[in-house]
Amino acid sequence: MSNPTHFVSQNPLEQIADRLKNRSAGLHRIKLSDFDPSPKSVDLKELDFFLLSHECDLGVRLNGGRRGAIHGPQVIRELLIRFPLHAPHFTTSPILPHIILSDGETPKASPNQPLSLETIQAEHIDKLLYNWKNIKQLPKILSLGGGHDHLFVAIKALLLKKISVKPDYRLTLINLDPHLDTRTDHWAHSGTPIRQLAKEFPKHLRIIQIGTNEHCNPPENFRDMPSMKVINIKMFDHFLQEFGLNQCLERILKDEINPLKIDETFLSIDADIISSSQMQAVSAVAFSGIDIKVINYFLNFLHKYSRLTGLGIYEYNPLYEDLSIKGGRILSALLLDFINLNQETKKHASEITDHQK
Repeated sequence: MSNPTHFVSQNPLEQIADRLKNRSAGLHRIKLSDFDPSPKSVDLKELDFFLLSHECDLGVRLNGGRRGAIHGPQVIRELLIRFPLHAPHFTTSPILPHIILSDGETPKASPNQPLSLETIQAEHIDKLLYNWKNIKQLPKILSLGGGHDHLFVAIKALLLKKISVKPDYRLTLINLDPHLDTRTDHWAHSGTPIRQLAKEFPKHLRIIQIGTNEHCNPPENFRDMPSMKVINIKMFDHFLQEFGLNQCLERILKDEINPLKIDETFLSIDADIISSSQMQAVSAVAFSGIDIKVINYFLNFLHKYSRLTGLGIYEYNPLYEDLSIKGGRILSALLLDFINLNQETKKHASEITDHQK
């Protein structure tokens, strides 16, 4: 125990430094490391998560959105590694393998050859597949945007890797988003990734859209998407008010529970689905949304009822934050909750195995 007289003799700055040091003593925090794809560096048993940072907002700009989502991954990462990790799920500081994907890796546009998002997407997918070449069983994917166009990169790379091992592999993609992102434009941007994926993987991908706002989508967004189920924001709010939080999701997804237990699931969260009173720092603000507490419950629900293989967070734009960095803190805490849930499950499975021995 510290001697109280010790602080009397210190100046205020020294007191603050001592208190911060004591407060951090013995705490575990997530550590990021650049991923090395060489066989010797890949420990499959220890690789629980894989972090992708898509530091590019070209797709947002091509879609008429506000610049700045390029900085989103860095802010979320810096907030994530500041969180203390608590026992019993963490007895050490876990190392999170990390890859940064940016448009800086692509040759710059010239007057005769405009910069193509499709070119950037193809190069990023190739880079991911190269980094994953020595991993037989992919860890859970944490994908940070950038624009929502980078969902296409993460999911296509994941599907190509999984299908190469299991040809009949199927993935359920759940998108929390007021926008369907199924625009019919002839060029790729942040409003096209889900239609792109549906066209390329009709037999391997099932899509559930939740929180869709009709005011944010032209009629053609709903057409020619046979593998897509839509639960709009009005329907969601009705179920939430009628049945309460505990039964809302069970009723909304009552026909999906059994398939979710069979297929793996990827949850994509576009930051503008979060209520605008809680989240203003986004590429394109939507005037209605879902409370972050409901989204957190939804994450827990999917963890319980599905084989959740990844989480993506997109369209966070820190240039429109206030001084509290409220939006970034909300999203980084959501990411940590996903990590905690998986560590809890891993610990529980380990205890069952030890008990059986």
